Amino acid sequence: MAMDSTFKNTLSELLSIFDRSSAGLIFEKDGMIVRLNKASRQLLGYSRNELEGLSSSEFKKMILVDDSGNKDLENDKQTFSIRRKNGRQFWATIRTNSFTSKAGSSVTVWTMGDVSRFKETEIKLHQMSLAVEQSSDSVVITDTDAIITYVNAAFCK
Repeated sequence: MAMDSTFKNTLSELLSIFDRSSAGLIFEKDGMIVRLNKASRQLLGYSRNELEGLSSSEFKKMILVDDSGNKDLENDKQTFSIRRKNGRQFWATIRTNSFTSKAGSSVTVWTMGDVSRFKETEIKLHQMSLAVEQSSDSVVITDTDAIITYVNAAFCK
């Protein structure tokens, strides 16, 4: 009886930790979405009932933009354009951890975080880099000691 009570308390604590995590957490078992925490539901804009019970492939088709739904997420960390329920998109890094449970089930835990600001900054930085590189004007960049650290192709002409 005491063991049963201890088990229930531990399970309750673990479910509370799972649901209150600031990272989006998704629990997949045998190819089915079993549980999503509050953060993942807020990121995606779906209710628990709309997502839990979907096959992993259906879930990926719903949220991953373009053909990225065909990508394999196993044991990897990748950044994807994600579609919310309302159609708006954001950039998210998804990490997966797959393992076989003691009962023999195939389990994957997804961790999802919104990295839109970082990705948008990366894109702008890349665009600026290309503009400097392709400029017909000479561009020289120096460090604080006046040592040249970069010159574009126009400078070399």
